[in-house]
Order: sequence, then C-alpha cells, then structure tokens
Amino acid sequence: MGTRLGLLRLSPGRLDEVERDEAAYWRADQEAEYGKDLIDIDKAWDVLHVLFDPARRQGNGRYSPEMEAAPTTLLGRAVLGSHRMYVGSPTWHDLIPRYNTASEVAEMAPALDGVDLAALYEEPRDALADAVDLGPHAFDYVRSWFETLRTFYRAAAAQGEAVIASLA
Repeated sequence: MGTRLGLLRLSPGRLDEVERDEAAYWRADQEAEYGKDLIDIDKAWDVLHVLFDPARRQGNGRYSPEMEAAPTTLLGRAVLGSHRMYVGSPTWHDLIPRYNTASEVAEMAPALDGVDLAALYEEPRDALADAVDLGPHAFDYVRSWFETLRTFYRAAAAQGEAVIASLA
C-alpha cells in the first residue's frame, strides 16, 4: 500500500495552537476543506523528495523514519517540512509531522514554481529506481501530484499560511 503524505494549510496563529496541543492538530485536520486547506500527494512524495533532496540519493535512497534531520534543501523541506512536531508522542510513532512557517512557505512557493520537473526527473534515475517503483507511467503520475503540491504552496503563500506535512 505504501506511505502517503498529507499537507495541511493553516494560519500562523493556528500553527502555534496546533504546535502546543496535539488535539488541536486533529481538530484542524477535521475542519479543513480537502483540496483547499488539506491535500494528499499520495506516494509521489517519495519520488519528489528524492528529486529535491540530494541527501536522499545516497545509499539506497529509501526514506526511513530514522532520518530525523530535516531535509537538506528548500524544496526537500517543501515536501517533508522543516520543524518536527510531537516528538515522543505515541500517536505518531515514527511518522512525526513537520511544519513550515508562513515565511518559509513564502520562499518555497516561488522555488516550486521554478522547478523543471522533467529535467530533474532524468538526473537521478538510479537513485529513483532504488527508492521507488518506477512503472511506465511514473512520470505522469509524479507530475500530476507535483502540480497539486505547487498549486497548494502558491495558495498558502498568497494567504500568508504555514503548512504541516504528515506521513500516514
């Protein structure tokens, strides 16, 4: 089945509340409008993270929960977030969510707009093949979810919002 990535947009004030209170995260998640405030980029997050974060291309490229350090690039952090939340919580086990502040989102949106996904996709073929199953239509699949991600970050930046990324 695989691990999916969900992304939640919220105001900086709501992020402060959610960061202090795990139950507030669940309320925000339930109140969010799917497709606007909340998206899921399926399993494409894994390919995008390999493309955007060269540290993922070392070894076999596979993501593991032990990768506690934040992604090493701005684009990598747009996928998996910058700042860990709820460390040690039994609710999240190893899939600890991370967030990007509104100011970070404001930097990430134009960076995502500048991505030439086709060119990036060709560069690390071996690492991609090791990290994920690349079927015959993989690029189309990844591109469609990338466009969803890019649109989501544009909207969050335009509204001055933060983003929480959580694997499930």
